[in-house]
Amino acid sequence: MKEEVRPFTIRTGTTVLEVMRQLEDTAQKILFVVDDEERLVGSLTDGDIRRWILAEGDLRGSVEQVCNRGPYHVGRDYDLGHVRSAMLEKKIGCVPVVNGGHQLTALLFWEDVFAGEGRVEPPKRLDLPVVIMAGGKGTRLDPFTRVLPKPLIPLGEKTVIEHILDSFVRYGVSVFYLSVNEKSRIIKSFFEELDPLSTIKYVEEDRPLGTVGSLRYLRDHLNGSFLVTNCDVIIDADLPALVDFHDSNCHDLTVVGSLKNYPIPYGICEIVNGGVLTGITEKPEYNFLVNTGMYVLQAEMLDLIPENEVFHMTDLVGRAKEAGAKVVVFRSVTTPGSTPASGRNTARHSGDCRWTMIDGERVIAVIPARGGSKGVPHKNISPLGGKPLITWSIEVAQQVSFVDRIIVSTDDDAIAAVARSNGAEVYRRPAHLATDTTLVIDAIRDLIETLAIEGETGRVMVLLEPTCPFRSAGDVRACIEELVRRHRDSVATFKEADLNPHRAWTIVEGSPSVFVPGANPWLPRQQLPAAYQLNGAVY
Repeated sequence: MKEEVRPFTIRTGTTVLEVMRQLEDTAQKILFVVDDEERLVGSLTDGDIRRWILAEGDLRGSVEQVCNRGPYHVGRDYDLGHVRSAMLEKKIGCVPVVNGGHQLTALLFWEDVFAGEGRVEPPKRLDLPVVIMAGGKGTRLDPFTRVLPKPLIPLGEKTVIEHILDSFVRYGVSVFYLSVNEKSRIIKSFFEELDPLSTIKYVEEDRPLGTVGSLRYLRDHLNGSFLVTNCDVIIDADLPALVDFHDSNCHDLTVVGSLKNYPIPYGICEIVNGGVLTGITEKPEYNFLVNTGMYVLQAEMLDLIPENEVFHMTDLVGRAKEAGAKVVVFRSVTTPGSTPASGRNTARHSGDCRWTMIDGERVIAVIPARGGSKGVPHKNISPLGGKPLITWSIEVAQQVSFVDRIIVSTDDDAIAAVARSNGAEVYRRPAHLATDTTLVIDAIRDLIETLAIEGETGRVMVLLEPTCPFRSAGDVRACIEELVRRHRDSVATFKEADLNPHRAWTIVEGSPSVFVPGANPWLPRQQLPAAYQLNGAVY
């Protein structure tokens, strides 16, 4: 393996936490998983980790559970034209090169493959205003804020607020509103001397109005969606992906969340009944989705803010939910141990290198696995041929290169654990969709709504029932190709009917009659019309 490739590789057995740290230091935001013989095992992006987090995966799990095990790759005798076509079609930014032994030998990055062709696209532009809440006292930065307002605290060669402005300006944002109160004249004087190219307007509080109280003053000045950020948070985010997530899903208020990992350096005593020790958990780690202080709002939300009253974002979220507004979280990946103010948000809802696709369409495999089977308890993880029943369906989905995500929909902890251990994501369906009378389609609709909120853009879904374990990867692949390439609305697998309906009967008040009116059930089998039934293998 060439030395220039090593920074982009990670060994099997590495924990997700370690991977997150290494991804943070990798400008290309992609890693390739290799075994001890340096053979390519899979690829990993921040998008893969985000999906793992959303599925409540353990950050101490191994990289093999998270990575894409079927990344697009080429041999050393690759054709550059084919590579270019594949990168454009599959929307991938890096292609691994392997030798005859499947060992990783080189990496082809977008910038190199399209060098000289003008293919490096400029960042998408954002046509919306940004409001920066810059009126706080900055008590946590005391004693520095006794002299300077918090936005003007130096960070490197620039002030904090300059870094924030720059993070938006590179996406074409040109209109900013600064909500000011504490030391506002110093802030205004600073920008008069700086003379920025962007338009900066001020929202002045006569007195502190909480974290969002001053936004009320903008009710007659804003339309559509706009961004709000605190002046003590610097997030290196894919802002177009954030805004697209908000706008395309018609959200009213989107909170940018960031994963925080808190390791406890001590053993934790678990007690009950006033002091009875039940066990000691050695140095546990806890993960929380925290609010970064960045938001996307619709202008209509400003009507919920009272005039000239102290009002916080928590109050606005509460009122918005009471009013029936769509309030969601844009979940991002941040290096564990960093703070929202200094952490990097590497969320990307488009362009993840895991996307294998078929003809530009993302494919999601869904395996429904309710835990409450009455006939055979826990049938979905009962052993079959030396492995749990559900594992057969997961492994078949993993063999189909078109499949971008594999999601097990379940309400059961044991099934969820087996699914994760086999590399699938887990969606915990609500209890009312896990009853004996629940239809699979209702659970699927609920999952689709959740994926839409998450920002998933895939439109092709393949349903694999665990109780049909002996389907082949070829069957699944053929159904997907039939759906996408022949522009079908749906595709399913059938078998010859166990009983031809022309030989079926119905009995009413003790009197039998043929089930199909006019049918002759006594005809030889060869003379009956062909009849088929769904076999449940692939939908």
